[in-house]
Amino acid sequence: GRINGRWVMISADDFTVRGGHADGSVFRKSAYADQLSLHYRIPMVRLHDGSSGGGSVATYLKIGFSYVPPLIGFRTILRMLSEVPVCAALLGPVVGLGAAKA
Repeated sequence: GRINGRWVMISADDFTVRGGHADGSVFRKSAYADQLSLHYRIPMVRLHDGSSGGGSVATYLKIGFSYVPPLIGFRTILRMLSEVPVCAALLGPVVGLGAAKA
């Protein structure tokens, strides 16, 4: 899409809509959006609501800390932070990979 005439990539993830789990197709769609943003050097806008992938709020409260498990594609996410503008809006409780991507 465009914001004020400038091309941007918009990615959205709502954990509750996709049934509480990230099957193979969900992950590939998010990874593809990341790759396109990097390739074309356009800003990424992430919208997350109830997103997870790597834990739950109840687990984090019990153990007292959060973590990011080893994930395919996470290097791309980290690379994006140094090469393209990334903006995230957390529209609900977000933990695990969703929080790390923000």
